[in-house]
Amino acid sequence: MNNIEGDSVIFTETEGSSVEYWEYEYNLQNRLSRVRKNGEVIAEFLYDADGMRIKSTEKILEEETNRTSYYVYSYSGSVLMEESTDNGSSNSPEAKYNSYIYAFGKIFAKVDGILDSTYITAEDIFYFHHDNLGSTRLISDGAGNVVMEQDYMPFGEDLPVVGQTEVLDEEAGGYKYTGQKEVISIGLYYYGARYYDPSIGRFITEDTYPGEMINPQSQNLYVYVMNNPLRYIDPTGNVTEETIEGISVETGMYFENKYLLFIVDLNLHILQIRYKETKTESGEIIYQYPITEFHQDAVNADLTINAGFFGESWNPTSATVGDIIMDGNYKSFYKVNYKEGKDAPYFIVWNDNNGKQDFVFAPMEIQKEGWYKGSYLIPEEYRDSNYGLGNVGPLINQGNIVDSSKSYHTQWNVKPTSRTIFGVNQQQDKAYFFIGVGEWTLNKAAELLIEKGVYYGVFLDGGGSTQVITNNPKYNYYTGRPITSVIQTKSRNK
Repeated sequence: MNNIEGDSVIFTETEGSSVEYWEYEYNLQNRLSRVRKNGEVIAEFLYDADGMRIKSTEKILEEETNRTSYYVYSYSGSVLMEESTDNGSSNSPEAKYNSYIYAFGKIFAKVDGILDSTYITAEDIFYFHHDNLGSTRLISDGAGNVVMEQDYMPFGEDLPVVGQTEVLDEEAGGYKYTGQKEVISIGLYYYGARYYDPSIGRFITEDTYPGEMINPQSQNLYVYVMNNPLRYIDPTGNVTEETIEGISVETGMYFENKYLLFIVDLNLHILQIRYKETKTESGEIIYQYPITEFHQDAVNADLTINAGFFGESWNPTSATVGDIIMDGNYKSFYKVNYKEGKDAPYFIVWNDNNGKQDFVFAPMEIQKEGWYKGSYLIPEEYRDSNYGLGNVGPLINQGNIVDSSKSYHTQWNVKPTSRTIFGVNQQQDKAYFFIGVGEWTLNKAAELLIEKGVYYGVFLDGGGSTQVITNNPKYNYYTGRPITSVIQTKSRNK
């Protein structure tokens, strides 16, 4: 039963023969705002302007207490701190603080209290141990003792371990199945955009992402991870993610435009540049990557994305625009004319240093003498890097959007086509590859990527020759035009 009252929408359901009524009330942003059980309010939620839950008030029947909690988030949407106050008959109101430390996108540790090295002791720290889906399976204290152990049914219901008579949840703070927060009072998990009911394996509201015609499972707007919870996760409540050998794959919608986003764990993968020298009929050497060879070389990598920049309309010699470094071998393809009033295009270089790749994003240098006078080149001091790419478009610098009106390459703002963006986070332990489908602008793409955690970002090839090859054909995307160079990811274990 549905009805609209003022600024809310109420859905009522009846459970079984015991006539147990549940009412779910939503605000006009379709966020769950109030839950009643048999007419009694047992949970209320408040959200900020971005739709993130910042306050919850719950009636915990088992503990005979009312709990009010406040949440502080990082820029990427992870909970950094919680403040909770219990008001019950057997205790006096006292605020309790929990702080969270993250590693590789998952909760690594919980600290009882506010993060302050002056006061924190080993007794205050609890460490989370996850499975491949990110679910909390074990929690240990500072002395290494197991204080919480939990198994799950495939869709997230608690499965007590052998000999366990009750589910132990206190130390987990509710962060359990796939690392999401369980709302104990109503038996649902909070996934950001929506709430999830593990007892039926469904979200309780529709997805804003309509799915894909080629994948009917994705078109069910309530289903959880296309009914395949052993393989996929849904960290935001909007899109399904899959892990390809340490590479998260996200598909979704942003302001009614589709996108495909690969997030590479650089602790598990390294990035490399590849290019090909090709002779023309006249014997001239140009740098083009034949499609057949591109596909052959991609077999040995987890992810391959072309990095050649813009293509023929910018290319008077039908070669490619941009400088390339591969294993310290520097190639300057051809002269790129200086444009008055425009900022220099960017270059990216990176080096392998004891298992860590260090990236540099910076403007290119204007050559003042010689054959390349008046053109842009990678500065000489960076040409002995392991890998590098020149003449890429500046997009995000230190977490801020670069002024696109001053960019050397501005065509992308008006072309309704797919684009490739490459970036890294501030810690440089994650790399991002973005493909926008539709009329994406630089600023909209930058806004989305900053939300995802990109600190430095540049845009690469034009849409007509965008190529993506993975070890899962579902995410492959390519056309028949020749390209010039590619960025590949390879597992450090291979």
